[in-house]
Amino acid sequence: MRLFRVGEITCSPHFLSSYRRLSNFNSQYRSTFSSIRNYALDTRQYVSYNNSLLHKTYRKRVTPSIWKPVLFTLIASGSTFAIATTISAEKIKARRKNMYRFYNDNDQNAGDIVTYREPWVKGIFHRLIQKIEDSKLYKNLHGDWKFMTKQWNSLSDSTKTIAILIGINTIIYGMWQFHPLRVVMNNYFVHNPLSGRSFTLLTSMFSHEVFWHYSFNMLALYSFGDLVYRIFGREQFLAFYLSSGMVASCISHVASLSFKRYGTIMPSLGASGAIFACIAACAIKHPDSSIYLIFLPFFPIKIGYALPAIMAFDLWGIISGMTMFDHFAHLAGTISGLIYTKFGQELYWKANCLQNLCIYFIPAGRENHINY
Repeated sequence: MRLFRVGEITCSPHFLSSYRRLSNFNSQYRSTFSSIRNYALDTRQYVSYNNSLLHKTYRKRVTPSIWKPVLFTLIASGSTFAIATTISAEKIKARRKNMYRFYNDNDQNAGDIVTYREPWVKGIFHRLIQKIEDSKLYKNLHGDWKFMTKQWNSLSDSTKTIAILIGINTIIYGMWQFHPLRVVMNNYFVHNPLSGRSFTLLTSMFSHEVFWHYSFNMLALYSFGDLVYRIFGREQFLAFYLSSGMVASCISHVASLSFKRYGTIMPSLGASGAIFACIAACAIKHPDSSIYLIFLPFFPIKIGYALPAIMAFDLWGIISGMTMFDHFAHLAGTISGLIYTKFGQELYWKANCLQNLCIYFIPAGRENHINY
């Protein structure tokens, strides 16, 4: 075997070639390692920079202002009652002035109104409307529409109002069932205290994602809503329902940010706050009425005794940290219903009487005055 002398070491040709390959590999390895190390340093700097930005945005996202939802609730609730008193006053004004009703008999149709001063167009509209009315589809739809209109007109005003509220909740519940709309629903129909949105205090009270939540709340609204409507009237009932729901969500928002850690704050939705306010109003006005609780469906309980038990359950849920229900919203809705029914109703009627007094001194026109 032929040997070569490299410095003080005697080695064979095979070892020398292996040594050269190893040297080349080491140099390549060093260059690769240095590039990886440089890439790691660059990546570490990039990640640390982005983490700092993420930390800033996270802190900005998870520490929203408490006063914005409170201010929104005060303005929105005050606006609902202002609108309610204004509508009530306008009704009295309408009766006082005997306002002219802008509708005639069924002889005048849309074509006549549009073509009143265009006789040459009137014939075209008349023939078009005649063809539509003679079609089979129009006759079927017209018959169904007349039947539904007759059934709707036969309902009481309270039933109509409750049906409209249930219909809105039903439409939003149906939107939850379409998965492509989940992102929209989570952004605009769920109140998340960490989102920084305040208008969801209103929209979330019409939103139900699961059927049992929707069915229980709508059954309770149908049961207690009619009675509360008869206590307050339509305008005051709607203002009471909307404002109590927003107040309940606002109290839950403030309590979540004040007493809970960020990891335990959960979004909320549902009409439970407004429903509990209606139950509280019924308990004040009709304490001897009997209700059936979900947990005791076969035993009627007087609502005057059931309401303290419900409030105690929500208080225990807050203390024990139960997360299945929004106990803050339930308790806040109940308390707001009690306070308003006890004190707010009188203030509402005083404001309404003040507006009516102002309207009374508005001089009526000669052609619209009432003869006594």
